Amino acid sequence: MLPARAGILLPHLEERDAVGNDAIGMAAALRARGIETRLFAPTHRYRREPVYTPRTMDSFLLGGSDLLIYHYAVYWPDASSILRNVRCRRVLKYHNVTPAHFFSSYEPAYEKLCREGRSGLADLVKSKLVDAYLADSKLNADELLGLGAESVVVVPPFHCVSELVSVEAEPSMLARLLPDAFGPQANLLMVGRVVPNKGHATLMRALALLQKRAGLRARLILVGREDRRLSKYSKELRGLAMELGVQNDVWFTGNLSPRQLKACYLGATALTIASQHEGFCVPAVEALALGVPVVAEGSTAVSETIAGHGLVWTPLGPEILAAAVEALLLEPSTAAELAARGQEHFWRAYSAGKVETRFLEALGL
Repeated sequence: MLPARAGILLPHLEERDAVGNDAIGMAAALRARGIETRLFAPTHRYRREPVYTPRTMDSFLLGGSDLLIYHYAVYWPDASSILRNVRCRRVLKYHNVTPAHFFSSYEPAYEKLCREGRSGLADLVKSKLVDAYLADSKLNADELLGLGAESVVVVPPFHCVSELVSVEAEPSMLARLLPDAFGPQANLLMVGRVVPNKGHATLMRALALLQKRAGLRARLILVGREDRRLSKYSKELRGLAMELGVQNDVWFTGNLSPRQLKACYLGATALTIASQHEGFCVPAVEALALGVPVVAEGSTAVSETIAGHGLVWTPLGPEILAAAVEALLLEPSTAAELAARGQEHFWRAYSAGKVETRFLEALGL
């Protein structure tokens, strides 16, 4: 029996955010099945449709077969009372919470928030306020099972990769990244927030090795927002770039438009991921779709995301990373094979239709 109504709940809804995109995609999939669906969040930056305050949820979800899906990625003290008070089926989608220790040297408030996020998840599982669990990855599912969840279904997140595939790359940015009269250049690309778990230092050291040991022209492109509250971390990265002598070849781009981001992907030798914690990796999915090889640290969910369609090591040190990028630059056939296999995997596993099917099947719809 289809639910008459469904609510998608999260503490903050942000457009072009991985969790936000998943929530918006879920809402669209449920509406396509004829289910009246609303987005609920106390705060938001999203203008394409109304976003309702959680206080109005009781008058919308009336019980019976109605459905509430709560996205868990950060500690939110109001969540337990909301889940306790609704009279419908309650589903939790787990996106993972960054371990607190990554922030201990940089921002006590973030460290506290992450610690509370992990303890809050454990409390929520024990409370039995959730009827069913979804997770972005097996890594996330295993965490839930370890906390006592009886069963968890893995469903990759909805995303906006189709938009990235369809837009035209920004010409001037792409021109800066393509080979010029001086020959090929290795472009290492990292996409994601500039936060301490992302392994930026490893990427910078690999860049230095490519330039000084291999004698290659190389640059590192860091696409993603910097956080003023993590200014100490940002300063450390710039200091390391100076120390390594690569400060002129590390680009901190901030957030980019889809056209600019596509230019970075198309000009990249590889998407290089040295993160020490990832519960999923949407940039890896973007790279697969656009035919960009992925070189990644294998101890996180990135290896699961690309599922053998990239170069993965555990641990991924600067030496291995530099050697992998050098091989991709100097052996175009290897890069082309990885790109082709990656695109095939994207269409098999992460196309919009595949994600929607897995989501609806997980809910029994």
